[in-house]
Amino acid sequence: MGHSAIINSHVGGFMKVNNKGFSLTTNILLIIASVIILIFIFITYRGIVKKIDGISTGTCTTETCSGMDEGSKKSRQEVTFKNNVTNIKEAAINYFTNSRLPSHVGDKVTLTLKEMIDKKLVFDVYDENGVMCDSSKSYVEVTKDTDEYIMKIYLSCKDKQDYILVHLGCYDYCSSTICEREEKYEYEYAKEISCKYSDWSEWSAWQKEKVTPTNLRKVETKKETSTQHGEDVIDATKKVTYSCKDGYTYKNGECYRIVTKTYTTDPTIGITYTCPSDYKLVNGKCEKTVTTEERIAATENVSYTCPSGYTLSGTKCTKSSTTVIDATATTKYSCPSGYTLDGKKCKKTTTDTIDATATTTYSCPSGYTLSGKKCKKSSTSTIDATPTYGTKTTQETYSCKKEVCTTKTVRDCSAGPCRSVPQTSCEYVTTTCTRDVTTQYITGYTCPSGYTLSGTKCSKTSTTTIDATATTKYSCPSGYTLDGKKCKKTTTSTIDATATTTYSCPSGYRLDGKKCYSTSTDTIDATKKITYTCPSGYTLSGKQCVRTVTKKVYTDPTKVETKICKSGYTLKNNKCVKTEQVFEYSDVITTTKYTCPSNYKLDGTKCRKTSDITVTTIYYRYATRTCDGGYTDKVWSYKNDKDLLNKGYKLTGNKRVVSEVEEEEGESLK
Repeated sequence: MGHSAIINSHVGGFMKVNNKGFSLTTNILLIIASVIILIFIFITYRGIVKKIDGISTGTCTTETCSGMDEGSKKSRQEVTFKNNVTNIKEAAINYFTNSRLPSHVGDKVTLTLKEMIDKKLVFDVYDENGVMCDSSKSYVEVTKDTDEYIMKIYLSCKDKQDYILVHLGCYDYCSSTICEREEKYEYEYAKEISCKYSDWSEWSAWQKEKVTPTNLRKVETKKETSTQHGEDVIDATKKVTYSCKDGYTYKNGECYRIVTKTYTTDPTIGITYTCPSDYKLVNGKCEKTVTTEERIAATENVSYTCPSGYTLSGTKCTKSSTTVIDATATTKYSCPSGYTLDGKKCKKTTTDTIDATATTTYSCPSGYTLSGKKCKKSSTSTIDATPTYGTKTTQETYSCKKEVCTTKTVRDCSAGPCRSVPQTSCEYVTTTCTRDVTTQYITGYTCPSGYTLSGTKCSKTSTTTIDATATTKYSCPSGYTLDGKKCKKTTTSTIDATATTTYSCPSGYRLDGKKCYSTSTDTIDATKKITYTCPSGYTLSGKQCVRTVTKKVYTDPTKVETKICKSGYTLKNNKCVKTEQVFEYSDVITTTKYTCPSNYKLDGTKCRKTSDITVTTIYYRYATRTCDGGYTDKVWSYKNDKDLLNKGYKLTGNKRVVSEVEEEEGESLK
């Protein structure tokens, strides 16, 4: 509350606390009611349970959340889910620079939550119960649209899966490569259409109400100071401290302590079966394998052998001896059909006739050129080519105004503990802008159909074609004689005659190739040998066959009862026991104290001091003029519309909420 507001409202010794007419008592009651409401809201939402490992805030276990109603659980789930989606969205917007964005309309780029965690863009994401969300199924997907990007943020947790769509682009108000599109407000632009201004009117009377200058109104101000005796009332400095009862720790607006809870359940009775030593349990029976030895007589096998050079025949061995002599040879000669025998040679005379080779040459009249079997003559005509035109765009600079916004962080202690909040202020500055300028130039030349372009000329060649004159001559290969259109050559060929030799043997010999053979036979008794063999699966041992036989022996198992605990529990004194550390919360003790500066006296939540106060009052007066024959064209668009600014339109300072049916006109920019 300002000092001047208090002094100016002092009338006839009656003091008002503010210029709206509310009494001090009413204000105190309103403040007390507001504090009670804030404490109620704070207590309602203070029951946030944290995981013991400290990774996630706003989560609870099954035991610590069992007392919450469904509405509170749903509210906690929504808040945690939205906060997680917002954190992923902000990290993704900062990650997607120009080189990482899709290039063509319809292209997509996908980044999974696991990749974001691996790249250290975000931490692990947990739901309201401390369960980690699925980093493989959760993702961010950016799609290139015609003039913007659509970012889809999909988050998959145990009890909730959902996504949001965010419109991104490179807007004038972006502080990075891309930012989220602002669609909440549209802004009013105005442009003065040519008119003739009138003379300024007389100055108005001085007044305290503030007047702003426009192109149709000029304003003058003056300040007057005065000293007045009165009471200076200011807000007392409020200091709120938070503490907890013994055994509890205060942190982030909560009192908590870690306690150990023990959970006990009855064990489950389990039945097991055991077998005697050297037995094993198979399908409810105790089984053992026993091995014995089985013997049978081996089979006797008799065989016979002969000395080297003899052949076995039953129980006898035979050996044949052979006498070899050369056979008598007789040779005769013969020729193939068509040949004549001459001693040991065969001779034949033949005449070879082939087609003569025809060579045809072609010739053309004077002025023609030979091309295969045709004669060609060419002529060329030339005309001017037709030019084609194009345009090019260059940029020129001009002076313009541009809004520049700065953001700083201030301390806000209006509700509960102090916190840092961003505060943004904007102003228009003169800068240099660019715009496109289009010029025309020759891009090339074209020719009519059938013409060829050469520089700025078009040429066309026409060709006259006639048959060439043909002359044919005949020739023969070397060794041949030309006879009309045939070539002839006579040759005599000689080959060796075929020699046929026959062989014969004396009486008592047999012919085999070029040899004669005579054979005699020697016979002796064969040598007897006895061996023993066994059936398959047996092993020979002397004159017996031995094998090992295996059989299974069964007996009933012994029944044993055991006590079993579920996972996480330990069996103690016939009970299943589990201990767990959890957070236990207590009410926060809030202590509020008010203090005043030196020379002020504390009065409830106010500080009062009686003194002489210097009051400065600002007065305004104005003169107006009219714009005859012209008018002001007003349009609505998004903030910093370059097209409108380039056309001479200026922001008036008015804006309206796009989503509302009734427009809020005249609201000043914040």
